[in-house]
Amino acid sequence: MSDVPMTRPQEVLAEHMMPSGHSTSWVDLGAGQILMSAGRNFYRSEDGGLTWSQPFAGRNEDGSNLSASCACMVRLNDGALGLAHIERNSDRHGDTSMVFKRSTDGGETWSKPVRMNRHLPAAALQDVFLRTSSGRLILPVYISLGQGTPRAENAPFVGGYHQGQFVSTDAHYVDPHFSVSYCLLSDDDGKTWGAAEGELHIKTAYNGQYEYANEPSVAEVAPGKLIIVVRNRLGRLFQAWSEDDGTTWSRLQPTALASSTAPAQIRSIPANGHLLIVWNQETETEIQRGLIRMRVSSAISRNGGGAWEFLQNVESLLEGTHVFPGPIRPTLPAQVFDDAGKSAHEIDPQYLARQPSAHLPERMGRMSYPSVLVCDDRVLVIQTFQRYDQRDKYPPGGSRLKVLPLSWFYGGADPLSEQMRTNPTLEKVWRAAHP
Repeated sequence: MSDVPMTRPQEVLAEHMMPSGHSTSWVDLGAGQILMSAGRNFYRSEDGGLTWSQPFAGRNEDGSNLSASCACMVRLNDGALGLAHIERNSDRHGDTSMVFKRSTDGGETWSKPVRMNRHLPAAALQDVFLRTSSGRLILPVYISLGQGTPRAENAPFVGGYHQGQFVSTDAHYVDPHFSVSYCLLSDDDGKTWGAAEGELHIKTAYNGQYEYANEPSVAEVAPGKLIIVVRNRLGRLFQAWSEDDGTTWSRLQPTALASSTAPAQIRSIPANGHLLIVWNQETETEIQRGLIRMRVSSAISRNGGGAWEFLQNVESLLEGTHVFPGPIRPTLPAQVFDDAGKSAHEIDPQYLARQPSAHLPERMGRMSYPSVLVCDDRVLVIQTFQRYDQRDKYPPGGSRLKVLPLSWFYGGADPLSEQMRTNPTLEKVWRAAHP
C-alpha cells in the first residue's frame, strides 16, 4: 500500500486546513474541550478536535490584541492557562526574550507579561510547554548566535525543475549561526522563573568540533525523568535526559531517527506511558537532492526512547515509512544555485548520472513544524502544508490538521492491549532513557 499522502488515510477522524503556519499550540481542557492558539487567533473545540469554533482574538489586560509569536500553552496547577511567547528586544537577530502570561477566562484575556529568561537570550519552538507530574513548569528554549539572519548572506539556494519550471526548495541551506538549548523552570505556576544547570549542544568529534542544537522539545518519561530532542543538521535527531525533573541534563546523544534540518515534537502518552514523536524523516540522499521536509513521520517508543517502533507517515510526498539513518555528519543539498550574475556551482556527478534526479518529483511541496496534542483515545497533529503547482514558483502557506485515533500510531493495534504494553526484546536493547 502507498504511504502517500499518508499511511492508512481511511482511519483519519477529521481533517482541517488552517491559515496558521508553524505557530500552533493547544491545551486539553478535559471532557473533549480543546483550546487552540493558531497564528494571531484562538479556536475552541467541544468534541475532541473534530470541529472548531470561529476564530477569536485574545486580549491583553489593557485591551490590546494579544500578539504571540511561536506560542506555547500549558494547563497550570490551579486550573488557569499559561502562555509563553517570544518578545523581540531589538532589531538584532536572536535578541529575543520569552514572556509568560496567565488567563483565568479560557484564553479570552491574558495578564501582564513576566519575563522568563534573565541573563541569556531565549527563543522557543511552538507548542513545547510541559507541566511535569510534580507540578513544575518547563519550557525548553534555545539561543542563536551569529551575524545577520540564520541564512548566510550571499549563500546559494536549493532548487530544481518542477513540471519544467525552476523552483526553490530552500529551507536554510547554510546556517552559520551557533545554537545551544537550555530549559526555563518554574515551581510556582509561572510567577518566577529560573534556568536549568548547563546548556545542551552537540560535540561532533573529540577534536573539539561542535554542531548547533536548537528548537528543543521535551516530554516526561516517568516522574522526575525527562527526555529532550533537538534539531541539528547531522542527519539525525539528538536526545538527552534528566533524572531530576529538568534541573540538570545529560550530554546530547544521537538517536536512530533519520532527520532533515527541522524540529521534532515529542510527547508522553498518559494511557500507557509510551513516547510519541513526530518529525521530518528524510534519507541523506533525499536531503542531498533537495527533497527536504517532504515526509512528516511518527514513531512510538515503549522503553523511554531506547528504541522507536511503528513508524508511520502522517503526511508525505515520498514513499516509505522507515528511513534508516546514515552517517552522523552535516548533510546539505547538493544541487544548489547562486544569485543572478554569479557562476554556476559544479554539481556532484552522481546527481547528474541518476536521472531524473536533476528534476524534482511531480509531487512536490513542503511540510514541517508539527504541533502534537495527545487526548485520551486520539492525537491531533498539525504541520505546515505547502504544495507546488504549475502556477506557483513558491507554494502558498497554510497548515493541515489531522485528528487520528491513538491506535493509528500503533499500526492499527490497540495501544492498551497487553501485547502493546510490553515487548521482552526491548529489555535487551539499551534503554536510552537512562543516561
